[in-house]
Amino acid sequence: MPPERPAERPSMDPRLRARMIAVRRQAGRRRLKGAAIAAIVVAVLALAAVATRLPILTVNSVEVTGASYTDPALVADVVRAIDGSSMLAVDLGAARAKLEASPWVKRVSITKDWPRGVHIDIAERAPVAGYLATDGQFRVIDDEGRVIAALPGQPTAYPAIVPTGRAYGGGPALAPGQQAPGAIADAGRLVRVLPDELRGKVVEVGVNEGGELELHLRPQGPVLLGSSDQLRDKLVSVLAVLHDGDPASIGTLDVRAPAKPVCEPACKSLTTAAP
Repeated sequence: MPPERPAERPSMDPRLRARMIAVRRQAGRRRLKGAAIAAIVVAVLALAAVATRLPILTVNSVEVTGASYTDPALVADVVRAIDGSSMLAVDLGAARAKLEASPWVKRVSITKDWPRGVHIDIAERAPVAGYLATDGQFRVIDDEGRVIAALPGQPTAYPAIVPTGRAYGGGPALAPGQQAPGAIADAGRLVRVLPDELRGKVVEVGVNEGGELELHLRPQGPVLLGSSDQLRDKLVSVLAVLHDGDPASIGTLDVRAPAKPVCEPACKSLTTAAP
């Protein structure tokens, strides 16, 4: 008997075969695409590493504006850290955070001035008043009540905040950068909104234990303002009384109700006819 022939394998469906070939080709293209992307990334990183070291892309000019009271050593340290850095990699965020940590600094703007410059603009806090602390030093505050300096003596450029009523000692011995308590912060805001006509007459700002505010004027007596509400209306009332009355006759002026100011003793009108 003739030997049996092996069974023939059935032929593959042409459509299935074409699909398998297409899948293999697609996988190959993905591998090639991944390798190409990796090569491009490596090349870009290499170029970036080279570019950051090119002298033409390094900072050679750092301009600082607005730094009148900010510690010069701090400003110089920030400038040194930026100068010579790559324009592409310079850490402006770290420089901004370092400057904003200064008690005198309110805001900082740092921008790149291409091709090789950096501009630092500092907005400083403005001193408006101060108070004597329990440690014997004078704390200078801005209009938000932020302590910006501790001085051994009392500055004369702005009014002092003093306790009134029963003496309760000095104010808190806060470190520069800390926030003064509410009544002292209110006194700072009061000084900020003083009209120019009144500002020159203010010797001190009084704060009692209840947090109520006073103005001590030259040559008049105290002006009772009460709480920090309606400060502008109260100051307008003070000016109206000073304009319409005889300032020398005012002992105490109470404008806690700004629409109904009260003088003690009664204010003498400048327009009152002589008897």
